[in-house]
Amino acid sequence: MEGDERTDRLVELAQEEGELMVYTSNNEMPDVAPAFAEEFDIATEVYRAPSDAVSQRVHEEADAGQIRSDIIDNIAQWQVVALRSGLLTEYEGPVREDLPEIALGEGFTSNQYLPHTIGWNTDLVSEEERPRSYADLTEPRWEGKFTLEPRHSAMYMALYNYFIEEGSSEAEVHELFRKIGSNAVLMDGNTQRINLMTTGEYSAGVGMYSQGIDKAAREGAPVAWEPAVEPIYVETYGAGLSTCATHPAAALLFYEWVATDGQEEMAALGRVTTEDFAAGGRFDGLELLQIDYGTFVDEQQRWDEEWYDLIGYQ
Repeated sequence: MEGDERTDRLVELAQEEGELMVYTSNNEMPDVAPAFAEEFDIATEVYRAPSDAVSQRVHEEADAGQIRSDIIDNIAQWQVVALRSGLLTEYEGPVREDLPEIALGEGFTSNQYLPHTIGWNTDLVSEEERPRSYADLTEPRWEGKFTLEPRHSAMYMALYNYFIEEGSSEAEVHELFRKIGSNAVLMDGNTQRINLMTTGEYSAGVGMYSQGIDKAAREGAPVAWEPAVEPIYVETYGAGLSTCATHPAAALLFYEWVATDGQEEMAALGRVTTEDFAAGGRFDGLELLQIDYGTFVDEQQRWDEEWYDLIGYQ
């Protein structure tokens, strides 16, 4: 079934079930899910926690034979873990056929995105001085003037593979990030880093989420990430169908809604959505990077250790 016929039948079945349980690490989902509940008259409960806590909870419930989640909405690497553990069911339906490639996760469909950009304070960094490449940040003039998130080993994997494919040697890539790490101030937390860049304590930041910079700019802060320093690593969030969903029709209805019409709700909250990557979207035409999250999960210790060593993180 497709189109209105499919949706109408799903609504009918979902309303018979009467409710939906969403487990998510997405900060915006508690504000998005009520729109789904109102549109389809389905009571929707949201459990929100950090990504690793969501993963731990669904695994603990599975071990106890008491799975409550109908939808698992989490960051890509944890969705790979859930799929491998048999906690997610691959979606078979028409929605993914019309979405851009970046939305098609393994075991999930993306509904929001975290572009890791280089941002700067426009009062402190002129148009002539702004960084135009990652190599620019190795220059002595940047020492101590920008922040770097030490937990971004997935971003490092994406950039490492990119520069190797572009012809750099492993030694050259290592030296690039060693110099960047030497110049950077290591700091956890995207919001904190943007706040400190906004107030002028730091001139710039690497791996800052574009939507956070955009939000600060809308509120009048002198910050920007465009013209973009390319390539941009994009991390994805998305919804997956719980294998043992108590409310399977409601789960399927939500899965399709949040990937399509529900994107308007996400965009209204200032998030980067699938539409931003479609033809004519804000990120259309930029050089974007993703990684094979299955490989990252298998090799995470290698990428963590290599990244920490290069940037001097203890």
